[in-house]
Amino acid sequence: MDNVHTACFTSQETRYSHKIVNLKHLHNLSRILVLRVHAESLYDFRKFFITSNGKPCFSMCGRFVFFELKDFIRQLHQYELPFVEEQEIDFSANYNIAPDTDIVVLLGDQSKYTLTLAHWGVIPHWAKALPKVRPINARSETLAIKPYFRHMLHRSHCIIPASGFYEWKQTAQSKKQPYYIHRADGKPMAFAGLWDTWKADASAAPVVSCTIITTDANREMKFVHDRMPVILEPEHWKDWLDAGIPGAGELLLPAKDGALDLYPVSTKVNNPKNSQHDCIDPFVESNEIGELFEDR
Repeated sequence: MDNVHTACFTSQETRYSHKIVNLKHLHNLSRILVLRVHAESLYDFRKFFITSNGKPCFSMCGRFVFFELKDFIRQLHQYELPFVEEQEIDFSANYNIAPDTDIVVLLGDQSKYTLTLAHWGVIPHWAKALPKVRPINARSETLAIKPYFRHMLHRSHCIIPASGFYEWKQTAQSKKQPYYIHRADGKPMAFAGLWDTWKADASAAPVVSCTIITTDANREMKFVHDRMPVILEPEHWKDWLDAGIPGAGELLLPAKDGALDLYPVSTKVNNPKNSQHDCIDPFVESNEIGELFEDR
């Protein structure tokens, strides 16, 4: 979804109203949807994006699933990737992980690997203030030239473990059908990512944040979308985490054809409040008669 122009925020329990405004100073953009948020108290906001036609949509990859931390740790031991836990991770399975939340990551830092939590939506260390836009994705093709990412490309790589992810396929009448995508062999995924540490001021606690790298779609994903997250094979995890190794960028390729399986799921995943196991249940049309695509 490369027609994204700006970003706003939603929350789990926030009341909001829609307002269309004109922005003359934006190139080729005459109208955007602005969400005027009326919050009764502080909430954990979720990021989504606004397209040029004024309709909200999620960026690729904008939602994912993770319920296999023990299996991921077992693979780290199997592939001889010694790591330390920076903090005790309070992990619980989440079947609808949204942007602007803390997610499990494996950070690479000069051949030292740390399993920790990071904010999904990268904040560059040089930012003087908290950016309004915190990218959840980074295109592999432009990492070396984008100021937001190029300093991380040769310094701070990470892996984001996942059980699968969601993508929305355009259907008739401007509707979008969500699909759940996972490895065909049933093993956990490992998204290639970049990370950075930011501090609001000298006395503030550091914030570790990350972004997921995307690439062209493979054969299976082209049915749904033209992009996909970079999914690293276990034998390549170490090579990616060691950012200084020449040729690490050559790993940022689409998954092999046949490596993924996908199927339609309920539109309940459109709302991040829904994060239980039934989010990945196969779609049954009779269960969704009359259901609207809320929060889209």
